[in-house]
Amino acid sequence: MTVATIVLHIVTLGWGVLMGAVIYEHVAVVPVWAAHPPASLAMWRGEHRIRAERFWMGVHPLLLLAFIATAALNWSTVELRNGVLITVAGYVVVLLVTALYYVPELMRLTGTADGGIPNVEWGRRARRWELLSILRGVFMLGLSWPLLRALAATWSSARPRRHGCTDRQRARLERLHGRGSRLSSGPVRTGLRRHGRRQARGQRRAERDNG
Repeated sequence: MTVATIVLHIVTLGWGVLMGAVIYEHVAVVPVWAAHPPASLAMWRGEHRIRAERFWMGVHPLLLLAFIATAALNWSTVELRNGVLITVAGYVVVLLVTALYYVPELMRLTGTADGGIPNVEWGRRARRWELLSILRGVFMLGLSWPLLRALAATWSSARPRRHGCTDRQRARLERLHGRGSRLSSGPVRTGLRRHGRRQARGQRRAERDNG
């Protein structure tokens, strides 16, 4: 397993942690404070209030750095690079929208003193924030697909193929026989066949020796 593959596994794990936090927040936290503001906003106030920003402000920079490192290390492999870039591009869009709308609106809803917003409007805006945040979470879950496809590609590339070669060995043979060549070309096909015949002869010889 190469360093690029290890980093891809790490960033996928980090993304999974982020998705778990998103699901938890929308199951256990958001429905509570958005239920009946301002009475339901007690968790956001006082000396012992909830401090969700400690998690979010820590995880986002670390995950972005991990994505950048993963894209750089896997840049030469198109399938891996594209999967990582699609996920990180969507992630950046989510962060921008969060900074422009979600965080300021959340601060207004949870930080306003009682009576600052009419109760009817308070409830309407809280429900709207919750609905839009759910849509944001669904979009982020969808961004998991290209990342998982990239991860699956690393597993398939390490699996032995015909003639005892992995996909990476096949790609290495292609590079040795010229940029842009295909395995259907004569030199590469001949090399794979010779490799397969040598393996078969070795296996038959071992069987005779054991017999």
